[in-house]
Amino acid sequence: ATAASAVESIMERLHTTRDACVALKSLIIIHHIVKHGRFILQDQLSVFPASGGRNYLKLSGFRDEKSPLMWELSSWVRWYALYLEHLLSTSRIMGFFISSTSSTIHKEEYEEMVSSLTNSDLLREIDALVGLLEEACKIPDLPFSGGKSLADKITHLVGEDYVSSINELYTRLNEFKERSNTLSFGDMIELVCALKRLESCKERLSE
Repeated sequence: ATAASAVESIMERLHTTRDACVALKSLIIIHHIVKHGRFILQDQLSVFPASGGRNYLKLSGFRDEKSPLMWELSSWVRWYALYLEHLLSTSRIMGFFISSTSSTIHKEEYEEMVSSLTNSDLLREIDALVGLLEEACKIPDLPFSGGKSLADKITHLVGEDYVSSINELYTRLNEFKERSNTLSFGDMIELVCALKRLESCKERLSE
């Protein structure tokens, strides 16, 4: 009950504030729960709300018009909420929270888990991971007039997720390499499409 109340309190603060800084700080707390929170907190976060789905954090229309800085930070709120929605949905597909310190397992167990996945499961996880990387690449430019400390914290957290996602992705791509002789034509098409999306993401990062 305590964990549920804590998550509910964070969500209520997030959904009632019209202040961009307060919204960003609330989103950072959610991100910290994903990465470093106890399992019971992570579990409550993963099932709130029960319906889940798109616009889970309900901030796609967020606007703070109090000043030019708040207006600029509003774009960070909208993007960060959407990114966290992708992170949570990807984690649901993967079965664990990406880059979470509580999700670490032994290398042998991990390799066995990946090798036991069906081709369709592997493709579903690859698609979700590439989608998360694509969203990470859409990070807004750093604000000019202030708010840099918040933006730096967010950039650091997302950067850690990015590295973890790349590692997860390459593990699954290597597994497909081992199965190259058994892939169907449809599997190959899906894999090539995912790789093209990944390449486009890399190009955006290098711009």
